[in-house]
Amino acid sequence: MPSKSLPHRRQTGTGFPVASSASVGRLFRSARRLQGMTQEEAASAASRVGNEISQSAISDIERGRNLPSLTGMSALCRALHIDPTEVLERLEFTTLSRGIEIADVDDELENAKSLFRSGNFRGALAIYDSIMDVLTANSVERPKLARVEINRSTTLRRCGELRAADASARRATELAAGNSALSAEAFMLLASINAFEGHSTLAKLFAARAVDLSTSASDAVRCQALTQRGAVLARDGAFERARQDFLSARRISVKLQNHATLARIEGNIGACYLETGRLSLAARRFRSAIEIAHAHSEPSIVASWTIELGRTRLMSRDTEGASQLARRALALCDSRTQPLNVFRAEWLLHKAKPAEHRARRRRRLDRLYPRVRTHRSIPAVIEFEAEFRGPSGVEDA
Repeated sequence: MPSKSLPHRRQTGTGFPVASSASVGRLFRSARRLQGMTQEEAASAASRVGNEISQSAISDIERGRNLPSLTGMSALCRALHIDPTEVLERLEFTTLSRGIEIADVDDELENAKSLFRSGNFRGALAIYDSIMDVLTANSVERPKLARVEINRSTTLRRCGELRAADASARRATELAAGNSALSAEAFMLLASINAFEGHSTLAKLFAARAVDLSTSASDAVRCQALTQRGAVLARDGAFERARQDFLSARRISVKLQNHATLARIEGNIGACYLETGRLSLAARRFRSAIEIAHAHSEPSIVASWTIELGRTRLMSRDTEGASQLARRALALCDSRTQPLNVFRAEWLLHKAKPAEHRARRRRRLDRLYPRVRTHRSIPAVIEFEAEFRGPSGVEDA
């Protein structure tokens, strides 16, 4: 008796998994609905700007039965204001749709957040895609659509799908127009994505816009916006200006008693001192961040700043102290949900004790590298690539 195909491996006539085609179909359907178009109107608009395409073809695409041709995709993307690279990224990963009713949306949003917190980003994305599909079908108010797009963009970013994340954040800015808090969040995301990709000028513009918008929002949003601009400036090497933003954010965080945010900001101030060679000031801030995070049960934050405190010890030539801190951080890390922290700690151990378990540590770093290689501004990744990889990230002979 022939074995049945697993649902997520089932193929369409295009050769792509059904889930990928369905994900692309949901993207086109949601975009069409946001434009207020019927399928006939979308077909007419696509035909005017490019290749002729029928209403029935659009119906098949939206249902995940077929994918558009390249010329058809180009025409549809132009008509519906979709970045073609977002479509291509969706073909590279699959998200199985879920049947969601409009009455279930709030519960499903909580489910998605729970999956995100547990590190199941693709599971969260499947829910957000389905929620967006049902919301656009029910003429929901634009602020709610903006909130879902912001959450989708954040999740796509964690999946490494940066073009799709950027496109989703840009849609969120349009949906959030007139709502200062949501607009600020959307621009923060755009700043983060563009900084990550090395587009520093765009990142600084988006971060500045987020800070401007935050003046009409809550203290919590203002704190986030200042922190994001500080992160963008630090990534660009403007450490003193970044530190000033972090200090402003710190004052708000103290007022709000948001301890996790305060721990992150305190560590970011320490990082600014570290990058400008003020090691004692850096160490003091890192220890403060660790104490705050430990007191409020934030192990991933404790691990992150413990690694940075270890870097200060290494720069002070205290290799034993650096290795102890690296091991302490590793004891707090889960490689499934915190691959970057694990990579940074393993790299710190390599730098502090290069001869100790060298082959085994190298294997660990090699296994983790594909999951962290996009973090090109992180010192551990930069140093690993310089020592063990060629300019393109390929392993040296």
